[in-house]
Amino acid sequence: MGGCLLPGCSSPPITPAPGTPPAAPAPAKVSPSCHSLSEPIDIATRAELVQAVGLDTVKAAVERVAELRSRNPHATAPALTEAGRTAANSTARAKGRTLTSKDLAELEAYLGQEVIPTVVQNPACRVAVVSVEMPFPGIDHVTLAMVEGRRIPTVWVKNAGPLEAECHLLVRVILNGKEDEGIVNLRVGPGQTRSVPMEQVKWPAEQFDATQHDLLMHVTLSYRVPHKRTLLTAQEIWRYDHRSSDFFRIHPR
Repeated sequence: MGGCLLPGCSSPPITPAPGTPPAAPAPAKVSPSCHSLSEPIDIATRAELVQAVGLDTVKAAVERVAELRSRNPHATAPALTEAGRTAANSTARAKGRTLTSKDLAELEAYLGQEVIPTVVQNPACRVAVVSVEMPFPGIDHVTLAMVEGRRIPTVWVKNAGPLEAECHLLVRVILNGKEDEGIVNLRVGPGQTRSVPMEQVKWPAEQFDATQHDLLMHVTLSYRVPHKRTLLTAQEIWRYDHRSSDFFRIHPR
């Protein structure tokens, strides 16, 4: 019988017999919150933050924080926050937006209070950003659509959320300083995009000369968060460009 039972002695190393397969490597350590290295751990978004900066921007920030933490387990909270902030700025710029100081402050608070603690406490889990169960309608673009031979200011509303959105749309059309407005209430299903012609807006379309006239559309989109009294509102300003025969957003940029 092998082994040493006397105090102070040690057993010689055991040499496996020829032909014995090598021992399997020790399993990787897995966080108690996930059962395998490929299983994600969900990090919920904040509705107001997504409305302000966009879901893609939030996802980019969270994924960058998780990536840096996986590469450098000793990365400090300020370093992780700065990495997320940089990724968010880059994603927003790619979509033609500029994050305000308020947007960045809310993003940094979200990263510091919810994302970084979760990533640090669950180092072996893959991060998955999940949106809260609510609609996320937004202004996709605006156009001058032809309706029965007339050019009608039209707003395209896109709902990126998993629930139907009940929206209130206010559009002010300003042509050389003179304005008129129209109001529409509409429903947009999850994942759908709807065009909304503002036919009640009175503007001299037949007199419009894009090379000489300045045409602006102020668009206000409001919707209520389900089961809450919170009313979220997005306001944008679009200007017509005669060179591209299309509108481009000038606020927010």
